[in-house]
Amino acid sequence: MSRRLDGGEQRAEAAALPAPERERVFRCAELSLELDEPLAGSAPVAARWELVERPKPWGRKHGLVMDGAKVLLVKPISRDSPRDVSEELSPGQRRYLVCTNGARDPCCAIRGPAVAQALERELPGQVYECSHLGGHRFAANVLVLPDGLCFGRLDARTAVALAAELEAGRLPLDHLRGRTALEPEQQAAEILVRRELGLTRLAELRLAEGTTFELADGRRAKARLQAHKLEAQRVSCRDAKVEAATRWELEELVLA
Repeated sequence: MSRRLDGGEQRAEAAALPAPERERVFRCAELSLELDEPLAGSAPVAARWELVERPKPWGRKHGLVMDGAKVLLVKPISRDSPRDVSEELSPGQRRYLVCTNGARDPCCAIRGPAVAQALERELPGQVYECSHLGGHRFAANVLVLPDGLCFGRLDARTAVALAAELEAGRLPLDHLRGRTALEPEQQAAEILVRRELGLTRLAELRLAEGTTFELADGRRAKARLQAHKLEAQRVSCRDAKVEAATRWELEELVLA
């Protein structure tokens, strides 16, 4: 298009073009939340956790292997100089390990640091950044030791509230992925049994065998679960890997 100027010249005018649509960046944690993927029974399984203190960056994989344990690289929030992690805290104090490893998945780097900082303000010296826990689509993920409890989809507010409950001897269930010493079905069974019976204290329930639990009053609770496989979905921001989540349902609970 052009228009005439006073001197008889013509000047071309560029036509206005619509702005290109910005491509939406895929985030696995956003998709998982949108799909309401279940947390119960999704915790990593590890009989024991071995913590190795190293400065960041850690890279995608650390390559450390130890018989009978899963190795995590950790960095305390409160200091930068290396120290033996096993001598860090007094007996009975919990460690809160927050996955912030963006080299494995950006969702952990996006959501983890705010949770770690909020926890450190409430529990100074007890909070660590850690390498890949597993299940980055549930970020922010927090592993609590020595309890071996894994929680997901936390933010700064819910993480602080969760820590307060644990320190008071209570086990909140809303963000609980499971107890890492247990297999997925057992993890889900503990959560479903606690919810069914209204058990809130950490010491009110312990695994006896299979999916049978001992109650504090001496009774036993035997749970029978049904597994429902969901449609496979993409589970990582960095690759196209897909997995089918499992939704566990409590079919029967027998008290004896």
